[in-house]
Amino acid sequence: MLQTRRLPWYVATSLALLWSAPIAAFAQSSARVEVDMFVPPIQKLEILSPILVMPTLTVAELAPGFVRLPQPIDLSVWSNTEWELSVRLADVKTPDVNELHRLLCSVNGSAPRSLGDDWQVIAKGQKGADLPVSLELRVPFGKRGGPLPGVQELSLDYRLSSAGR
Repeated sequence: MLQTRRLPWYVATSLALLWSAPIAAFAQSSARVEVDMFVPPIQKLEILSPILVMPTLTVAELAPGFVRLPQPIDLSVWSNTEWELSVRLADVKTPDVNELHRLLCSVNGSAPRSLGDDWQVIAKGQKGADLPVSLELRVPFGKRGGPLPGVQELSLDYRLSSAGR
């Protein structure tokens, strides 16, 4: 019959310490991982007041030569880069298209400018969150008497892009 011999406790402990020494040294080492990533321009345009309704007009309200819409179109811009906001008239559905193409807008209280079919930069800004843009619209009433009576409908296209692109 085969007999098994046991090592004395001090020999077994010494061997265990010798085998665990490299493991302990490895556990104390360090490493570094570098991660490169590309962050694209991220932008969001939110239209806070998408529908405007023109109230019934009086002759006194036509005296200045234009009718100001009762409330501005409020927009909010979020961007992680410098940005430009452009606008243009689109899908004009009115009996007198030429009259509404003289639509004027002012942004955040600036001087009014004409809107047309081409993109126009109306606001620029630095990166940031929830930057307000307020667009006031005016319909001119000049020598021709303004738009014809009846339903006047128009749409505005907005484009938010990185500055210089």
